[in-house]
Amino acid sequence: MARTFWAIVLGITFSVPALSQSYEYVNPLNQRHTVSLQVLPPSFAGGDRGFVAEFCTPSDHYVCISSAEFSFAFPIARKPDVLKWEYKGHAYELIGQEKLQVLGSSLKVWIIESVQDVKKIRYSYSEQQGLLAFSIELSDVSSTFLSVHKVGFGSQKNMKTISKQHKAAQ
Repeated sequence: MARTFWAIVLGITFSVPALSQSYEYVNPLNQRHTVSLQVLPPSFAGGDRGFVAEFCTPSDHYVCISSAEFSFAFPIARKPDVLKWEYKGHAYELIGQEKLQVLGSSLKVWIIESVQDVKKIRYSYSEQQGLLAFSIELSDVSSTFLSVHKVGFGSQKNMKTISKQHKAAQ
C-alpha cells in the first residue's frame, strides 16, 4: 500500500518539462519545504539556504552533485557486481531495486543509501528518469522529497545537456 501511495504522489508531482537547468524537489507533507539543484550557476538550495555545488563531468564516470549540504553519486554504466562505491568522501550502497507504478507506467528505480555526517540519505534513482526522490534522516526526524519534474537530476539524457552547458560556460 505504501508503494501505491508514493507512486500516486510521484505521478501527481510530474508536471514540468524534463530538460531544464533546475531540478526541483518538494516534501509532499509540506509543499513549502523544497530543494533545488541548479546547473548554472551550480548550486544546491534547501529552503532559504543556498550552497555552491559541483557536478560531475563525463570523465568522472559518475552522475553526481556535491555540495556542503547534499551529495549524490551513481556510477555511469554500473556493473552488476558493484554494490558499493565512494565519491568525494561519501560512501554509497545499493540496497536493491523496486518497481514503481506512475500513471500507468512502470518505473524501475535503484534504492541507494549513504550516511553523510549525521544524515542518512536514501535515494530513488533511475538511469532513464534520474533522481526521483530522496529521504533525509537526522537522528529522530526524517523528510522525504519528490521530484516535481517527470525527469529528475541525473538522467542519462540530461547529463549530456549539463556537460554541454558547463563547457559553454567555461
